Amino acid sequence: MSLPKHGVVCSRCDFKAGMPEAPVRLHYRLDDGATWDARRETGWCYSCDTVTSIEDLPPIWLVERLLDGSTSGSVEAGEHEGLLKWLRRRKSLPRCLECGSEDNVRLKMGRADETRRIPVLGFRHGCGGMLYVVRTGVRVAWAFDRAPHVYLDEEGRVCEETAGT
Repeated sequence: MSLPKHGVVCSRCDFKAGMPEAPVRLHYRLDDGATWDARRETGWCYSCDTVTSIEDLPPIWLVERLLDGSTSGSVEAGEHEGLLKWLRRRKSLPRCLECGSEDNVRLKMGRADETRRIPVLGFRHGCGGMLYVVRTGVRVAWAFDRAPHVYLDEEGRVCEETAGT
């Protein structure tokens, strides 16, 4: 099975970049030995000067709401409490998963226009142009179960990478 491949282009200059699509399984390894599955989202890293994957941290208010809905003393409540403690002690902003910089911004995608370009909302490229996600070809589908594991420390820095199994 094949899937569409996407890239990002600028409306004003010749900027082109691939979308971060390679499968990877992200995990946080906390100081107390606990591990949490991590998520990533598409962002712009000002240090890399390109589109990349950045950490997708859950907002504290959402974890608090989940904790309020958990049964006291349950495994679920314990997990939410641990997650909340970690988020409250974390000092860094979400990091770029390529270079580790905190100097990044999440990119919000709009709806496809008549040419099937998807505008990036609320962000302008350095030249002042708009960024658009466009289809750039076809790629072979990845086997997610063979994706590499990447472990991040409490502050979002890569501390270990292992090959997929």
